[in-house]
Amino acid sequence: TRYWRDWSSDVCSSDLVSWHFPPEYQLTLLLTGTGQRGVGDSIEPVESGDLTLFGPNLPHFHDVDMPPRRGASGDRRRRVDAVIVHFDAEAFGPTFWSLPETRAARDLLRSSARGIVFSRQARRRVERQLVGLLRLGPLPRLLGVVELLHELARDTAARPICSEAYTPFRDGAERDRMAAVIRRIQEQVREGSPPSSRAELAELAG
Repeated sequence: TRYWRDWSSDVCSSDLVSWHFPPEYQLTLLLTGTGQRGVGDSIEPVESGDLTLFGPNLPHFHDVDMPPRRGASGDRRRRVDAVIVHFDAEAFGPTFWSLPETRAARDLLRSSARGIVFSRQARRRVERQLVGLLRLGPLPRLLGVVELLHELARDTAARPICSEAYTPFRDGAERDRMAAVIRRIQEQVREGSPPSSRAELAELAG
């Protein structure tokens, strides 16, 4: 499991914002900022309080307008606060997820292949616990993730993010080709430079 809080702009530009597809499950709580969230074949507006769960290798990005803050030097810099938890469910082993006690969490993980956005009511129930993971030791954090999944599985208002027609990438090469195109477009939008032509993007994708 890995945990982050208080993302500065240089970190956000390479991880929180850019289109990527980590091999683990990802639970993300956006604490500040507004913008867009892209997941699979979906692009939706997001604001503070957005709580999502992504399955392994599900492509996504957060393009967030970050409020400025004044740094220690007096210079204003841009930041976004988020708690991001990556975890590998396989670390628990198949027996653990076959237990009756973990059935709800297991079903939630299976549903995360299309991404899940949780309701504000669910976020209010788990926000303190999720942020509190940052202050725990390794084993309590790991157990805390399971407790969070169990609690989030109770959210009857949670909904999938990607459409039913969304098809995951068949192989890594196809995914990497698309990643190169999307990252080029994001760079051009961020820098305000002229967009590439279709031919240029096709050449980039091979």
